Amino acid sequence: LNQKEILSKHFEHLYQSEWFGLPELTNSNGQNCPDSCPIQSWSHSTLIETLYMIFSVSVKNETNKCDM
Repeated sequence: LNQKEILSKHFEHLYQSEWFGLPELTNSNGQNCPDSCPIQSWSHSTLIETLYMIFSVSVKNETNKCDM
């Protein structure tokens, strides 16, 4: 799997979540854990940071294409 395939699973979950976030805990195979917080702040911030890094690399690559 590449990064986009892995992140696409997170993206699907975000759209299905009423909190638009990732849960604190899950049971096996990502099943809901009823005792878990519906959104975990550090998980969410890590995902945002990862998306920012991917976007930054993409922009940098596009900028380099213009310099050629």
